[in-house]
Amino acid sequence: MAATGETGISILPIIVFALIIVIAVIAGLISRYNKNHPRIEGDKTRGSIGYGFLSFFVPIVGLILFLVWRETEPGNSKVSGIGALIGLIFWSVVPTVLYLLVFNAILHA
Repeated sequence: MAATGETGISILPIIVFALIIVIAVIAGLISRYNKNHPRIEGDKTRGSIGYGFLSFFVPIVGLILFLVWRETEPGNSKVSGIGALIGLIFWSVVPTVLYLLVFNAILHA
C-alpha cells in the first residue's frame, strides 16, 4: 500500500519534489562557496563524468546543476547539461517505444 495522507492522495510526489528542492539548495550553496573560495589548481574547463551519469539517470538534477554551475563550473555545467538532455530523451523515448511494442503484442495475440 502506498503512503497516503488522510485524503487518500499519495505523498510520494511531495517527497520527490522536496528532495529536488533540497538538491537545488545544496547545489546553490556549493556554487556560492566555490565563488568565494576559488581553487588554485585544476582546470575548470573539464567536467566530471560522474555528474554526467547522475544527470542521465536523474535529468531534473542535471538541469539544476547545469543552471547553477553555468558561470562558476563551465566544464561540470556542460557535462551535466548534456547528461540531462540525453537522459531526458532516453527516458522519454524508450518507455514509449516499449509500451507501444507491448500494446501491439497484446492486440495481436
